[in-house]
Amino acid sequence: MRPAALGIPPFLREPVFLILFLWVVVALGYRALRLLRVPLRFFTVWERGVVCAAIGAGLLQGLPLALSSFGRLTPGAVRLAVGVLVLLLARDMLHVALGLRAALRELEAPSRVEIAWLTILGLSLAILALRSMVLGDFGDDDGYHLTAPRRWLQTGTLGYLPTYTHTNASMGFEMLYVIALALWDAEGAKLLHFGAALLCLCALYLSARRLAGVVAGATAGMTAVSLFLIPNRVYDVPFLASLAYNDLAVCWMTMTGVLAWLVWREHRQSGLLICSSMDCCAPALSHRLPSGNCGN
Repeated sequence: MRPAALGIPPFLREPVFLILFLWVVVALGYRALRLLRVPLRFFTVWERGVVCAAIGAGLLQGLPLALSSFGRLTPGAVRLAVGVLVLLLARDMLHVALGLRAALRELEAPSRVEIAWLTILGLSLAILALRSMVLGDFGDDDGYHLTAPRRWLQTGTLGYLPTYTHTNASMGFEMLYVIALALWDAEGAKLLHFGAALLCLCALYLSARRLAGVVAGATAGMTAVSLFLIPNRVYDVPFLASLAYNDLAVCWMTMTGVLAWLVWREHRQSGLLICSSMDCCAPALSHRLPSGNCGN
């Protein structure tokens, strides 16, 4: 039964999906980095979470691609594959949950300035989150970014869509939309881009904090995030965050790659470069399997 059929309003059900989705991708990223013997001890617990989320999301893009290769890209097959993945990651998911609980307990009490900043930021993001849980007809928002994944689920493969020429390009983040549409609903899929925006802000904050050091780190992080959220002629993060795009997903991966590189710059452990390279490549990990081209 779909969550919407239970009568639960979107502002209650969609954040639950986002939290569960991020839980799985963090666990997947953690497992991958452990297998690659990446020295995670050089990251803080929050940096580790952001890096693992980026790696996990990038790897998860390959699931629809693999199912499509066998012509089995259906909602049922996606649900089964994700269910098997969750079972395989059960121990890692427990580790992530326990690590988060321990990290929250060890948080220092914020200053008055930090409380004021967090309050304003939280209210602003809450407004954007509500907008992210409403489907509309604004341009690309609920256009090809969500419509193409829905059509692929109907056809069972990542086939050529002649009326959606943008799908001839890399569609990495849209693979996550495919999974969300199969598991949950369109509003939940749309909220994934808002989740990418949140993780992008986290990566930016942590990068600025590591550059500035322990003493001035919090101030540098707050300043960087605040400036990034100001709309201008080059980019408009608040506008993008509430739409089903992929722009801030690419930005999230890029910022996480920068964060991993900053950690490597301090410790010079070659394994840390694996994180940076995987994060920078993640936006283009998955492509559709074209059955035609623009000339057809």
